[in-house]
Amino acid sequence: IQAWNYMFRQFKGGPDWIVERNLAERALKSWQENIRKEYAAYLTDLERTEPPPPAPPMRPIIKEMYNNSGGAFSGFGRHLVNDFLFNAAIHPGTPAISICEDDETFAELLEGIPEYLERFTVPQFYKPMASSCVPGRDNPFEFNEDSNRHYMQHYIDVFRRCSVQVPKELYEKYLKKGLLDSRHTIGE
Repeated sequence: IQAWNYMFRQFKGGPDWIVERNLAERALKSWQENIRKEYAAYLTDLERTEPPPPAPPMRPIIKEMYNNSGGAFSGFGRHLVNDFLFNAAIHPGTPAISICEDDETFAELLEGIPEYLERFTVPQFYKPMASSCVPGRDNPFEFNEDSNRHYMQHYIDVFRRCSVQVPKELYEKYLKKGLLDSRHTIGE
């Protein structure tokens, strides 16, 4: 067991959002609490110490997620984080403390993660992916171009994309949250 733990310590795992949802939600709430405590400690020190302590890092949510901070974002890599935040209408540079302090935004995060990841558990996802994994190849570990092409075309929303079609519902969500510049005309 020690060798196994040593081999996998580089992988910052945590509970799976699909099969261990309760544990994952607990990890996310614990992460929120830790972020809040860190910020509260800073505010307390700010009142008590001269000169004032350095401000805590205003870590952006994108870094917290792809670093799997607190084991709360297991399974998220760079592309999933970008795509999730796009679909959740959360700017990637939003400081984590802003999300943790705003109960409504945190609730959206808590509900949005499993809702977003659900797309990878339905037959529309796994059937085309599995059907392109043809048995009988000389090398079972050979890179599968068909699966990759299907995944890239259908399951990467914004990561490394030059342009993106934004669904009407999501566009309206961006407008409602005030995330778009009302003075900008698209295409100019």
